[in-house]
Amino acid sequence: MRLPVDAGDIIKPFQNLWRFPSVISLAYGNTTLTLDTSTLPRHDVLLPHPPAAIGPAHLAGALIKAVSAPDSAPPLAALAARAGSACIVVSDKTRNYGQALLLPPLLDHLNEAGMADERITVLIGNGTHENHSDKEKAALLGEDVLRRVRVSDHDADDPDANISLGATPAGTPVMLNRMLMDADLKIITGGVTHHYYAGFTGGRKGIMPGCAARATIEANHSRVLQADGTPHPRAAAGVLHGNPVHEDMLAAARMVDNVFLINAVTGDHGAPAALFAGDLEAAHAQAAALARACYEVPIEKQYDCVIASCGGAPRDMSFYQAHKSYNNAFAACRPGGAIILVAECAAGLGPQGFADWFALKSPWAIAQKLRARYAVPGQTAMATLRKAAAARTILVSALPPALVRLMNMAHADSLETALAMHGREPGAAAVMPQAAYTVPALGA
Repeated sequence: MRLPVDAGDIIKPFQNLWRFPSVISLAYGNTTLTLDTSTLPRHDVLLPHPPAAIGPAHLAGALIKAVSAPDSAPPLAALAARAGSACIVVSDKTRNYGQALLLPPLLDHLNEAGMADERITVLIGNGTHENHSDKEKAALLGEDVLRRVRVSDHDADDPDANISLGATPAGTPVMLNRMLMDADLKIITGGVTHHYYAGFTGGRKGIMPGCAARATIEANHSRVLQADGTPHPRAAAGVLHGNPVHEDMLAAARMVDNVFLINAVTGDHGAPAALFAGDLEAAHAQAAALARACYEVPIEKQYDCVIASCGGAPRDMSFYQAHKSYNNAFAACRPGGAIILVAECAAGLGPQGFADWFALKSPWAIAQKLRARYAVPGQTAMATLRKAAAARTILVSALPPALVRLMNMAHADSLETALAMHGREPGAAAVMPQAAYTVPALGA
């Protein structure tokens, strides 16, 4: 929803009078920064309207209800009763949708259907992301899960860990995790939010790229570029139909048999708010429809200045993760406008070699290198430089200033410094306190 704010405005949510505060907290890592909006001539606050999270006492019941009456698939208990083994795929530490809350009742449900813990594997579908330490696994999944079942990270670079299934109609070679393929029943979990070139997360992404070999991931993600090196117009947030990246992902995921999907749309703080289960495509479509309704925010026009926070850790743990918020802030900013992005980036710029792509200095140079040999970080670097060229960007971050300048952005060590650098301009501004989950929709 879009909340217009001017001096003296009175907001009336739920029929109660409420004055929007002049000071807004912006999450920054594990702390907060404060923005005094009285210094802004005119501004709107852009906020999503997430559904209320399911209470802990009701979560197990909600999960069982979803998997017992799934969309376009038999009940999970019936599938488990005739399966000798199961592999449950979960997303990695950068994508929280309540994995530690959902897994214990899911394991209990499988046990009741006759499948013992010894026959169940939990596979962290981290794509090309780094593996997890034991401490990180415990934080992600809970100690109880680690005691009950085998937990393993997917390794995109281990040829022995992945097996070939052929190729998609678009020509992507499909190599997927061996443990996943060896299981009789594949239970794919995930959270559904907007994704800046795959349309939405969740669904097929739990399999591909989640459990795919690096060559498979790179071939798929290269479809974000057209033959001339320009971005494909349908490879965009909220777009599934005609999106070459999504359609290729789905084709690869459909090569896997005996798949049962469990997807969550989250409320505040990443807790599950709605659960969707069943067919890989049908259940995902239902989840994506709710995510669109909750997280797309209509705007009448783009703004002269956008002040955006990723929403804190882990969404701003590195710039690589913060780019999603940058992409959403850019959608709200007029060409030639300014963006102040609040992202701590305590873990640095991103994966190894990410900075090397920025050294190429131009999106066109990166595009040419990507056409010769695609790499996921290069796509993010190219998209970053395209935005930085179209909107003056000031990054409030713990990153070294030299790294920020490498991305063609200005560095600020505080929000106050960033505002002073921007200056007091008469144009309208937008404030996005939860930019990772706020998707501006122009003219919607």
